[in-house]
Amino acid sequence: MTVYTADYFLSDACEGLDAYLNGTISLVKQRELDLLDPQPGDRILDLGCGRGEVVAHLIRDGYEVIGIDYSGDALHLSRELLEREDLPVHLARCDAARLPFADGSFDRILMGDVIEHLEWEHGEAALREIGRILAPGGTVLVHTAPNLWFVRLVLPIVRLLLKFFGQRDLVKRIDEYNERRAEVHPNELSILGLKRIVRNSGLNGRVWIDPDVLRSGASTWTESIGGGIVGRVIGAIAGAMPFRWLLGNDLYALVGPPTTES
Repeated sequence: MTVYTADYFLSDACEGLDAYLNGTISLVKQRELDLLDPQPGDRILDLGCGRGEVVAHLIRDGYEVIGIDYSGDALHLSRELLEREDLPVHLARCDAARLPFADGSFDRILMGDVIEHLEWEHGEAALREIGRILAPGGTVLVHTAPNLWFVRLVLPIVRLLLKFFGQRDLVKRIDEYNERRAEVHPNELSILGLKRIVRNSGLNGRVWIDPDVLRSGASTWTESIGGGIVGRVIGAIAGAMPFRWLLGNDLYALVGPPTTES
């Protein structure tokens, strides 16, 4: 766990840093919450709470939230944020595959940008635990990035093109990103992989790739091409099928409790 330090959570490798530093949440995290669709009175678990900005955002909106993470540094950052804003602190350090909660404890569970950090078997076990603690009629939102097919098949070509056109700074950034990915992402998934790991865990629901491939230009990776007419055209083409399967990087699963057969 030495890679999941404060330096990691306060780097561009951890999604949403700019928004966190500005006291908000990123476009991706807001979409996660929109899809999770919490209702008044819901008990919510943020599994892998990281810096704590989603927990803080939900508490500000009046929800009962518990944030958990395996990283002590993550929980320290979360606690600092909550105490700085004088918000209630409900945090716990635990393994996602061994959750210290009773069956049916939560109505909504967010697993945002976590499963790619867990080995396959660990990820399956975590999803089974999520199914156990999810209340009847509850909802789980899983988000993972990047898309395995993109980083294996497309990103090397993009890197070569950028190098050819003299974009040295961006090439360097891609190389640094790839080095960090190898260190922290043992389980990057394609759309088929996400479907399989969800199915193997016994959960049921919808799995898809976000058609907003450029994240509306709100990502540090896409802000230079996400705006204007050209950006909208590129985004529309990239987000259409079948291109989305290779070019889209935001994978989602919106699932409910396991069936009685599983």
